[in-house]
Amino acid sequence: MTVREKMITRDAPKHDVPTSLHVGGRELPLYTFGQLDGCSERALRNRALDLRQAMDGGGGMPALPREPRAVVAWVLAAQLRLCEAAGFGGLAPSDFGYGGELELPGGKAVVSPPRRDKGPEKAEAKKPGPPPLTEQQQAQRSAALAAARDAAFDNYERNQG
Repeated sequence: MTVREKMITRDAPKHDVPTSLHVGGRELPLYTFGQLDGCSERALRNRALDLRQAMDGGGGMPALPREPRAVVAWVLAAQLRLCEAAGFGGLAPSDFGYGGELELPGGKAVVSPPRRDKGPEKAEAKKPGPPPLTEQQQAQRSAALAAARDAAFDNYERNQG
C-alpha cells in the first residue's frame, strides 16, 4: 500500500456525515480529501475562501496557508469545525476520507499537513556575525568616516559657489 493510499481511507463520506451545510442563508458543500486533493490550486483556494467567509473570517482558525497540501488540511479542519457547530459533533478527519490525525494551532487534534522539522542542527547552523571591532579598528573607521564627510562637504561648497 502506497503512502497516498494510506492517506485516502475513503473517497466518500459515511451516510451520517453531511455533504453540505446551510450557513448564512446559503448551502455550503463539504468536500472529501479525494475531492480536495484532486482539484486545481485555484479551485482549492476558492473553496477555502468560501469556508472562511462562511465562518465569519475564519472562526478561530489559523491563517489560510499558501501551500496546497496545507490548504487541503485547512479546509478539512474548517469543515470539521462547521459540522461541530451545526450539531454533527464527533466527526473525524477520516469521515472526510483523510487517514491522518495531525494538529492545528489551538491544541485541538484535527488535521494539518506533515511538518518538516528543521531540527536543532539547522537552528545552530546560523552563521556567526563578524567579531567586534578593536579600539584601533574603531578609530580607523571613525577617521575614514570623518574624512569622507569632510570631502563631501567640500564638494558641496565648491558646487554651490
